[in-house]
Amino acid sequence: MQPRSATHATPATLLHEFLALIPPTVQKVLFAAVKVALILLAAQLLVRFVPVFERLVVRRASLGGAARATDSVLDQRQRVETLVRVVSSVTRTVIGSLAIVMSLGAIGIDIAPLIAGAGIAGVAIGFGAQSIVKDYFNGFFILLESQFAVGDHVVINTVEGVVEEMSMRLTVLRDPSGNVHFFQNGNISTVSNKTYGWLRAVITLAAPSYIPTHGVRAILEDVAKDTNEDPALKEASLGPVEVIGPLEFTGATVTWRLQVKARPREVHEVRMKLIAEIQERLAVDPKSKELDWLAAWEKVKPRLTPPALNDVAPRGGP
Repeated sequence: MQPRSATHATPATLLHEFLALIPPTVQKVLFAAVKVALILLAAQLLVRFVPVFERLVVRRASLGGAARATDSVLDQRQRVETLVRVVSSVTRTVIGSLAIVMSLGAIGIDIAPLIAGAGIAGVAIGFGAQSIVKDYFNGFFILLESQFAVGDHVVINTVEGVVEEMSMRLTVLRDPSGNVHFFQNGNISTVSNKTYGWLRAVITLAAPSYIPTHGVRAILEDVAKDTNEDPALKEASLGPVEVIGPLEFTGATVTWRLQVKARPREVHEVRMKLIAEIQERLAVDPKSKELDWLAAWEKVKPRLTPPALNDVAPRGGP
């Protein structure tokens, strides 16, 4: 008859009996090695999830730059690659640091003094380099949110110019006079981007008050119609030319406005096209050297007023 222990032996019992044969010091080493192996395995699994986080950053950055008409494919790629490198580096560093600290604790090293020392060192470094850290944080979010990019016409802290260079820490701006301004990203408080998505080409006109309001509107609507039918303007603009007004009345003149949305890099071309149409529609009077509103009014008046009023001269006209 066999002993009962041999008959009813379980894996746990066998493991306990095996461990009883191993010296306590060796057992501690084995347990510590198993803990370290599990920690490293968990860290490796977390590192494998870093690409998922990177894809989230890429998606967010792509959405942030979707409305930018000035970004080239290369600009967007460089911005996204910069963000991915930063996120990947920071994430891997955090995971690696945690794995090292937990591994030291697993092998019996008291990590409390290490954490306390690291905290003190971190505070000291933070006080000494807080401006640099702030620069990098602000630069990261400027890139992530696509607030501006190289080539954009912006106003940073009341300084206007074109962005020539930008990094995680520094933004370089050149003003219209050619002066170069260096901004630490941490010191950027306000940004006005004049090339974000679209701009308005605006032409303000002062029509004589003796031309009826509906007559001025008809003249300007003819200008807008002719401009809207121009193939070059259709390619450069993001909508039809709009007639806005009357806006202001000064007694002698009434202010009107022509405006149209356009791509930032083509807004000047659209504005020139509008001016050319105005000059063609409202020829300059050789005597007064001003736009001949009266002649333009005479052209549109027959289709706007009853025939009996066609011969009535506008009050106050020359």
